[in-house]
Amino acid sequence: MASSRGFSDIVNSMIERLKVSQPNLDTKPGSVSRDLFIDLPADQIARFYNVLNVLSQKQSLSSSSGQDLDL
Repeated sequence: MASSRGFSDIVNSMIERLKVSQPNLDTKPGSVSRDLFIDLPADQIARFYNVLNVLSQKQSLSSSSGQDLDL
């Protein structure tokens, strides 16, 4: 099964990484840098993890059911 990461985990990782290269960058909620460079990409990455998790469950014989199992 795919390892899933939530929105908060992704945001925290992105902030930690940005602080290494840009220690003075304002990453508080509502700041331009947070809205554009952290929250938007983190949301899309979290959605991708969700889709990946669903696909992983559907392709596994132990976790699929119904029509997915028939296919």
